[in-house]
Amino acid sequence: LVGCIVAIGLYLNPRLEPLYREIVAAVRSVDTNHVVLLAGAQWSTSFAVFSRPFDANAVYTYHKFWAAPTRDSLQSYLNFSNRWNVPLLIGETGELTDNWNESFRRLHDQFGIGWCFWPYKNLDSDTTVVSIQKPAGWDLIANAGSMDAKAFEPGSLPPREQALAILNAYLEAAKFENGRINGSYLNSLGLAAP
Repeated sequence: LVGCIVAIGLYLNPRLEPLYREIVAAVRSVDTNHVVLLAGAQWSTSFAVFSRPFDANAVYTYHKFWAAPTRDSLQSYLNFSNRWNVPLLIGETGELTDNWNESFRRLHDQFGIGWCFWPYKNLDSDTTVVSIQKPAGWDLIANAGSMDAKAFEPGSLPPREQALAILNAYLEAAKFENGRINGSYLNSLGLAAP
């Protein structure tokens, strides 16, 4: 599996920036004003695929989870930003603890890096802005969704009416007014809960 992933990376990595160049050229043919976000390779973690910036209104974005909240974990991105004088954005991070969130956010603030902590809303979680209460029977849906296709047997699924009722309960629970706002998570981001 590792060899396959490496082979895919070797094939795809040299094609990412040329693809971005084509996409940005198409965007710029109709819109010269808006910022474009260019995400690194390997789930937005590597800037090694980038050469000299080709658009003056681009932000380079990366994802980083569960890293040490120290300069070392950001250094490669800082090096890229400083070398080419381009802005950075961490497009996804979070899902650890409130203390870690605060430390990692402050580290990004210290270097003037924009941030988006992820996710905004999740099922029964304290590491999100809004937590959705898990509806009764949800495990039946989750188990069916993660079932090995080779082991699938139609009788192992909940009846259609029951599945529909569980999914409708989830949609109701997912409405903002029915969620639980995690004040400590917001505080870790330097924000105040309403």
